[in-house]
Order: sequence, then C-alpha cells, then structure tokens
Amino acid sequence: MKPNQYKSPKLTIMKSKLSLLLLLLLSGVANAQIVNIPDANFKAKLIALGIDTNTDGEIQQSEAQMPISLNVSDSNISDLTGIEYFTNLHFLECRDNSLSNLNLTGLSYLQVLDCSNNLLTTLNLTGVVNLNWLTCSNNLLTSLNGVSSSVTILRCGNNRLTSLNANSLTKSLCIGMFQQ
Repeated sequence: MKPNQYKSPKLTIMKSKLSLLLLLLLSGVANAQIVNIPDANFKAKLIALGIDTNTDGEIQQSEAQMPISLNVSDSNISDLTGIEYFTNLHFLECRDNSLSNLNLTGLSYLQVLDCSNNLLTTLNLTGVVNLNWLTCSNNLLTSLNGVSSSVTILRCGNNRLTSLNANSLTKSLCIGMFQQ
C-alpha cells in the first residue's frame, strides 16, 4: 500500500471545514468593504457618475476614496449616508436636494462645499479643517458651528440663523447673510 493511497476520514472532514471557514472569511471581508448607502437616489447618482468602477452595482470603500470632486446636485437625494467614506474629496456639491442633515465629519481634504437649497437643519463640519468656500444658503439652519478658520467665503443667507460667531473666521473675505 502506497503512503498517500489511504486518506483518513477525519483529515478530509477537517480540510472541508477549513475550506468552508476560509470561504466565509473571504466573503465577510468582501462584504465589509461595501459602503452602506441607504438612499437609492444617492447610490444611483454615484453609479451614473462612474464611481462604481467594477460595475457590481455597489460602491466599495476603495472606489469611494478615488474621487476628489463630486457633484450630486439636483438628484432628489434625502440622505448622504456613506459620504464619510469619500475621504479624498476636495469639492462637494449637493445643492438642490432634500437633505435635512449633513454630516461631513472627518472629510479633512474638503475645500469647497455647496449644500444650498436643501432642508438642512443640521450641518456638521467637525474635522473639515481645509474648507475654504462654504455655501449653505436657503436651508433651515439655526446655527453654524464647527466652521473652520480657513473659510474665506461663507454664504449662509436665507436660513434661520439667530446669530453667527465669526470670531474664528479670521481669513474670511466675504460673508454673505442676505435674507429675502
């Protein structure tokens, strides 16, 4: 009898279990890389813009990190959940949608943001330290907090702002607070 002619049933079962475990781990890792984008219109716009480079109908974290400019304006979007994975964005235009909350925490490369003409009651810019241009006019904002001192252009008219602390805006050249 040759040495490899007889295989132990325990060894075969163990190899099968290891193969199954490896398959489950690999599929879990692949799923973990997909960005959760619950708003169907936002996801459809990203796909239409070609962000889904592997054309699997999903946006992977690696795909989200590629663009430096993103324009999802006038797309009937109500939720930008998933935008936090677009960590290399320098320019974001999301005007003329139905956004009520916009959390851009940690998008440290963002320089230009236009989120005007939405329904924003909350705008979180914590950690957005390179922001130069902020247009958030025609929303429902009552306060603007966390605006970086690097902002040079601020357009925030037609909101419900009760006050604006501009002490930190030492580089600002233009602050527009017009009301209609």
